[in-house]
Amino acid sequence: MKKLVFLCILLFVSFNSFCVVQNVDFGDIYFVEELIDNKTIRISIEYNVEYFDEIVIHYGINGWQNIFDVKVKNRLVIIDFPRNTACINFCFKVDEKWHNNYGKDWNIRLKNFLSDSIIFDLGDDIVMTDFVREKYNAICAGIDYINCNGEVSEYSRRSLNTLFDLKKFAEDILPKIMRKKDFSDRKQVERDFEYFVKMTEGI
Repeated sequence: MKKLVFLCILLFVSFNSFCVVQNVDFGDIYFVEELIDNKTIRISIEYNVEYFDEIVIHYGINGWQNIFDVKVKNRLVIIDFPRNTACINFCFKVDEKWHNNYGKDWNIRLKNFLSDSIIFDLGDDIVMTDFVREKYNAICAGIDYINCNGEVSEYSRRSLNTLFDLKKFAEDILPKIMRKKDFSDRKQVERDFEYFVKMTEGI
């Protein structure tokens, strides 16, 4: 089961974590990876070139607000953004020459964006919400992997049933966590979350 889930996670990451863009002028490629790190969104940008002396990423958020310049070291830059960041805007300065997608820059919408009102309502429960969402994505990837693999065996059927049960449980508990303040029995929501953590250990 753990081996299957591990393969599913790799499959999910391969298809959903990276955005690849190619620019004809420089013949280079950059990769963007978006991860959740506690209450922030961590973005890793790899500028895949080797023949320039200095590369600077010029970036802002939500329509070029809060602009910063950061030197790219070893072709990689990692930046943490608050959860209310809906979009990052960036371009590169390569050896004092702008590389800006032909004047259009690059604008990437973040899939882990949360509005200020949701952040306020969730409070410390953001960590719980992120955990369930992350596990839910891995579970769905596992289900897709088994269905696409086409292998019909008793083991695969048991694994599929287990994943479907976990998927249903996640779909049930996530809205409860997001509305935990409205529930009279908040302790039950926390117990359900602890049960989900235990059942998804290793995923």
